[in-house]
Amino acid sequence: SAPRLTGMLEKSIAKAIVKARVQRVGTDYTSLQALLTLPETSVRRMSTEGAEADENAIAKTLLPMGFMMLLWIATFTSGQYLLTTTIEEKASKVMEVLLSAVSPMELLCGKIIGYAMVSAVMLGMYGALGIAGLSAAAMGDLVSPGMLILMLVYFVMAYAFVSTMMASVGSAVNDLREAQSLVTPAMLILMLPIMLWLPISEQPNGWIATISSFIPPAIPFVMVLRVTASNEQIDTWQVVLSLVWGFAWVGAFIWGGAKIFRVGVLMQGKPPSPRELLKWIRMA
Repeated sequence: SAPRLTGMLEKSIAKAIVKARVQRVGTDYTSLQALLTLPETSVRRMSTEGAEADENAIAKTLLPMGFMMLLWIATFTSGQYLLTTTIEEKASKVMEVLLSAVSPMELLCGKIIGYAMVSAVMLGMYGALGIAGLSAAAMGDLVSPGMLILMLVYFVMAYAFVSTMMASVGSAVNDLREAQSLVTPAMLILMLPIMLWLPISEQPNGWIATISSFIPPAIPFVMVLRVTASNEQIDTWQVVLSLVWGFAWVGAFIWGGAKIFRVGVLMQGKPPSPRELLKWIRMA
């Protein structure tokens, strides 16, 4: 096009004028051009043997997803066990016997804490294998001690969200098929970090990541994505606020879950709708 040709012509003329001026003062144009050329930098990792190891951009991109999926698997595996055993105990009337000795809140918290070790062992085992693999590939610096501490805290939050939800739903239904209809709405929110994994990983401080960080119960999963994806430290106020806001919602989940538990374990027949569960929370 005409504008493009004009630009190329102007650039060529300007370059020729500069070259003529440099030669006029007795300086070699090629040498001067070499001196003014900016050096290219290339980051390389060093292996434990001191040899050069290639920078793996793919590993840096997949690392956040790996940590989030580790958190997801650890919490939902135990959550599924909790859902199944709660339904079985309700069907066999074991719940009624237990509630004669303890309160619904105590029983709910006891079941949650009991399965917490299963989830924690799974997280620790697979997490250790992942970190060992990164260290063997000379990429251990991608995971800092502070990052691991935050992940443990968010694991507690994620497990509390998922286990409370599963135990509450299990107490209100008669079989797994009925449970699916009640769990689905919450699962749609929990799927948010998976659907937004790429934009959050590419821009961990962007507006999508920031807003998603405060949507319960997806808070811990989104924050693990952000913490592991960001080259710079996430703003302290955002981390603190996500922890305070998230654990406040954990308390609300446990409080509401205990109320559903109290009514649900004694109910038989038609499973409740999500609207009826809200009525149970208000009336119990």
